[in-house]
Amino acid sequence: MNLLEERVIHVRRVLETIQEHRLLSTPEYITILRGPLDQPLQGFGTDPLRLTSLHELLDENWLGETILDARAALLSDELNSTTPNLIRIFNCAFFMELSNSFHERHLSSMLSRVREELIVDPPMLIAFIINKNGNHWAPTVTSLTIRQVMQGDSYGYPDEPQLLEMMRWFLQDIVRRDGEWTEWDLNVPQQASDSGSCGLAALSAVANLAQNFDNTWNGPSDAPRSRSWTNERSFEARCEWIQLILRRHLLTLESQPVRTIH
Repeated sequence: MNLLEERVIHVRRVLETIQEHRLLSTPEYITILRGPLDQPLQGFGTDPLRLTSLHELLDENWLGETILDARAALLSDELNSTTPNLIRIFNCAFFMELSNSFHERHLSSMLSRVREELIVDPPMLIAFIINKNGNHWAPTVTSLTIRQVMQGDSYGYPDEPQLLEMMRWFLQDIVRRDGEWTEWDLNVPQQASDSGSCGLAALSAVANLAQNFDNTWNGPSDAPRSRSWTNERSFEARCEWIQLILRRHLLTLESQPVRTIH
């Protein structure tokens, strides 16, 4: 089987899943079919997210950076919709940038830009996920308000030992109030032995923690929230990700100006 044949099979499976589980309305589904099925999905920056990429969300596949970054962007919009600047969720490349910069004691150009943005408009929380051993994702959330660094893991991997030092070093010009920095366990839903959903579990933990902080600081909200990932509803959660990603794509298409051919 060549690469083109494999992609065709992947797209067909994604389309079948959309139909079988009614993830999109009929007009939405027709709009997807009318466009080139290999086109980049709109609304996710420069990442080459395509319909075939969503095949990763079928079965218990391990998720790569492209899917996770797309979902993190959607989650960030959701969490900040009722409480602006509640959380800043960085992409999957952030931890490597942070780790390299910390050990060299010199900020990369990307981290310098990010730090300038945070100085001007600091969020309550900063979150990202860490790739462990090249095959596992684990979440971390840092509260700038109480100087607390939280880590957890869905499969028993050890915490990143220097993360508190890294975050304190990176945020030293941003967290204005002096005080002790502390570490705390982050509650993460646990995976079964046959699960490949560490990425879903990681972002679910980030969402749950951010919602709890939001409720504590601002009171309960009636805004719709994504449900937590669990082993029991893993496929349902994966279908929800497909639905959310495609609806962002469709919404972005609707907002684009219509080109007139002269």
